[in-house]
Amino acid sequence: MLIRIKEYKALLDLKNEILPERGLVSTEAGWEETDLRSTEVRFIRRDEYNWVYILMQRYAREAQVKLGLDSVLEIRDNIQLGTYYPGDFYGWHRDNRVMSASLLLSDTFTGGRLEFKERGKLLKRAGDCIFFKNELHRVKPVLTGVRDSLVVWWK
Repeated sequence: MLIRIKEYKALLDLKNEILPERGLVSTEAGWEETDLRSTEVRFIRRDEYNWVYILMQRYAREAQVKLGLDSVLEIRDNIQLGTYYPGDFYGWHRDNRVMSASLLLSDTFTGGRLEFKERGKLLKRAGDCIFFKNELHRVKPVLTGVRDSLVVWWK
């Protein structure tokens, strides 16, 4: 389900406030760097940026109803701001959450499209946010420019 997030520019500004880390993947051995993902992430912690959690929870309520999820879901884990430079990607994977959201924060790049196995490409411009259940998806390699996105998970 696609929703426009009008506050996306304020969310992108967090990129200048939070130090980046390498994006890791959850494996049986723990969180590791793997061939599945190449990206930089910034963890948006609730104790420092609670307004982001309140904002995304507000949009999530509308999405939950349209996705047929009855119970009130809570945001799980820290929200991530992902930055993909040329060559960065995230291979096919599932989030293993009740609901996820991916919000495109920039659109001045080529390549780097979020794709779903069943639906193809959906996000085209900054501010587009897709809420989805546990679907197989990926971010194709960025060719030029920088792709920024916000990712949120609900349990």
